[in-house]
Amino acid sequence: MKSSKFKRQRKRSKPTDPNLLPKPKKSKKLSTLKVTERKTQFIQLSETDRVTYMYGIDSRGNILEVTVSYDIRVKNNWETVKLYDNTHDLNYLHRHTKIAPGIEEDIISTVGVRKKGSPHNWLTWCIDDIKARYRLYKSSYLRRTKRLGR
Repeated sequence: MKSSKFKRQRKRSKPTDPNLLPKPKKSKKLSTLKVTERKTQFIQLSETDRVTYMYGIDSRGNILEVTVSYDIRVKNNWETVKLYDNTHDLNYLHRHTKIAPGIEEDIISTVGVRKKGSPHNWLTWCIDDIKARYRLYKSSYLRRTKRLGR
C-alpha cells in the first residue's frame, strides 16, 4: 500500500476572544420558582375510567408542577392505577404504578417517560399516554390484583 503524499490537513481556527462571544443566558431551574395557584380537572374516558390532572402555575401563568393520574372505579371507589408527576423534583417527570389495592407501596420509574421538554409538554404527553394505553393499564392492574388474591 502506498501512502498518499498529500494528506488532508485540518484547518486550525484561532482562539476567539471571550469578550466577543455572546454570553449564555442563565436558565432558571424550575425548583427556584414558586407555585402560586393549583388547578384540577377531569377527563372521563368511560363510566369506570377517568384521567385526573392537576397543575401548579406561577405568577406569570407558566406551568411548574404536573400531576396526572389514571383512576378506575372499583366497588364505587376510585383507585389510582398510574400516576405521573414531577412534584418530588420539578426538573424531571416520573411514573408511579400501583401494584394492587391495599398495598401502599408503588413502583416508581422513569423508564418510558418523556424526559425532555417543559412541564406544559409533560402534561400533554401524560394525558395522551393514558388515553392511548388506559385499557392496557387497567387489564394489567386487574390481573395483578387477581394474582395476589385481593
